Amino acid sequence: MSVIEKLIKPAHLIDMRDIIREGNPTLRAVAEEVSFPLADEDILLGEKMMQFLHNSQDPVMAEKNLDCVAVWDWLLHSLIFPAGS
Repeated sequence: MSVIEKLIKPAHLIDMRDIIREGNPTLRAVAEEVSFPLADEDILLGEKMMQFLHNSQDPVMAEKNLDCVAVWDWLLHSLIFPAGS
């Protein structure tokens, strides 16, 4: 099963285990071109990513899943103190 197939499964909720960490070579790879209109799996993946972001901002959800708080802190830190600055 590919990573995308795993992420778009209805029962899967994106969490910190799905987030690529700083230093992973994938972050430096050139992105593939996206064609429009988006495929259904791309739309579903985008919706799940937005749900992850929403959950990271919801204190009740964040308390249930402390990983959401950790990713938000990591994202803020990355924006304020980018690597190499």
